[in-house]
Amino acid sequence: MTYNILLFPSVFHWCEVSNFEYVRDTLINFAYEEKEKYPESLIKSNAGRWHSPDNIYSTYDNPLHHIVKSALTTFFANSGIFVENVDFAISALWVNINKKGNFHYNHLHPNSDFSGVLWIKVPDENSKIGFSSPNNYNQWRSTQIYKSDFRNTIGLQPSWSFTPSEGNILLFPSSIMHKVLPNESEEDRIAASFNLSVGNK
Repeated sequence: MTYNILLFPSVFHWCEVSNFEYVRDTLINFAYEEKEKYPESLIKSNAGRWHSPDNIYSTYDNPLHHIVKSALTTFFANSGIFVENVDFAISALWVNINKKGNFHYNHLHPNSDFSGVLWIKVPDENSKIGFSSPNNYNQWRSTQIYKSDFRNTIGLQPSWSFTPSEGNILLFPSSIMHKVLPNESEEDRIAASFNLSVGNK
């Protein structure tokens, strides 16, 4: 008798913002209003693109904070995979505006449990977000003995990428290295990113 056991996975979550089509323009306008207020970009993992201050969640009442918090509250409450008293706090929230050619270097988000991205405007689906396996160094040789279809089935890959989709949130462990490929469109690519601390109520 033979069987496979998967242990120690890195769990990613994908969820939607309800009725995004009704708030899309509001979020786009909010992003540009923030850029007008804070024209000088924060320098983080960004190559060329504009990065807002990362304390949008705490500075004042705004639609982005409400929409992200509402979507996450619904996800944690209704997904059926979390304990009943799970709680989260947004510890950072910011906006990125990527012009043509702008991208994000490989990086991670220290001092948080989960991180996420909400795609607001995606003119170019080739500007994917890519993740690197945290086990690339210590498990590289052992992973190469498996057939590609088996590795694809269980996610046993050195890297993986997700195609951005407007109105969707990707939630992932903050410790996972990730990057964003260049925007190849003439139009701006707009996304909001955030960090979460999680625990019990």
